[in-house]
Amino acid sequence: MPMRIYRASTKHVTSNLWLWIGISAAAMVALGVFDRGMPRGQGLGNWVALSGAVLGILLMLKSEAEMPPRVLVDPSTV
Repeated sequence: MPMRIYRASTKHVTSNLWLWIGISAAAMVALGVFDRGMPRGQGLGNWVALSGAVLGILLMLKSEAEMPPRVLVDPSTV
């Protein structure tokens, strides 16, 4: 699934993947720090979780970007 997203993404995202990973990690940390200072019940936990999910997707894309594509064997030729 992540490789379909990677192949469908624009050249801007694929060529600057480490930049996007850094930005999303900084956003997650900043939101988490800002969330600690807020009164209970008014937190930004959903936004921290969302930025963590985006960071996780970007890390999966980066880890699978260097892998060679799978070659599937046609069963009718075997």
